[in-house]
Amino acid sequence: MIVGAGSILGVYETEADLTALQDLLDRSYAAAGPHLRNVITPERRVGAAEPADRLTGMRLLALATVTADGRPIVRGTEPSGSSS
Repeated sequence: MIVGAGSILGVYETEADLTALQDLLDRSYAAAGPHLRNVITPERRVGAAEPADRLTGMRLLALATVTADGRPIVRGTEPSGSSS
């Protein structure tokens, strides 16, 4: 369920975009190991609408993850809907 998606002003993401993001978040959390689930409890999870709401206007977002062998990967990205 996407909370507040219809009430966010200035969001460029469609309902389909937010639904796809929520599905990705849910699948990622379901596949998380015990450590991550202890850090990111259900009460602390964000829904798809929250990042879309916070990432309006011009912003640079650093996305980070690790490879299967533990090497870090960080990439800068401009959230969709930002103007340059």
